[in-house]
Amino acid sequence: MPRHRHGGIAGQGLDGDAEGRRQADPVQRPHGLTVPGPAASSEPQYLYLTTRGRKTGKPREIEIWFTRRGRCFYLVSERRLRAHWVQNLLEEPRVRWSVDGRKFRGRARVLRAAGSPELVRDIRARSKSKYGWGDGLVVELDPGAPAERRRPHGQA
Repeated sequence: MPRHRHGGIAGQGLDGDAEGRRQADPVQRPHGLTVPGPAASSEPQYLYLTTRGRKTGKPREIEIWFTRRGRCFYLVSERRLRAHWVQNLLEEPRVRWSVDGRKFRGRARVLRAAGSPELVRDIRARSKSKYGWGDGLVVELDPGAPAERRRPHGQA
């Protein structure tokens, strides 16, 4: 069975349905709320996001649930601004990601509910429909946006 880059075994905790699609076991949230895992579908369940470490400058990759709307991909951060990957992309919005073997480059931005209420509501609803969970901070990955670097790593 293939191993994920973070050391876990691909498919761990997952069972296939009659067509061989994966279905996840329910997810236990830290605060005790259990939500269903990803529903079986032909759409990929995971996105691999690579940010630049804000302290080390090294590439940092995470595996995360995602939804898609138009050309953009959307992530929901359960830990909101406390998530290291969110802090990294706030420092350096140029990111890379891959979905089902397809590679992308672009710009990441945090969506504020006050600034884009309809979009944030829609993304949370899409995430809830796909994964059974959608609360958190919404982050947009735009492969078509010009990616401006805020400042060189280690410089003020």
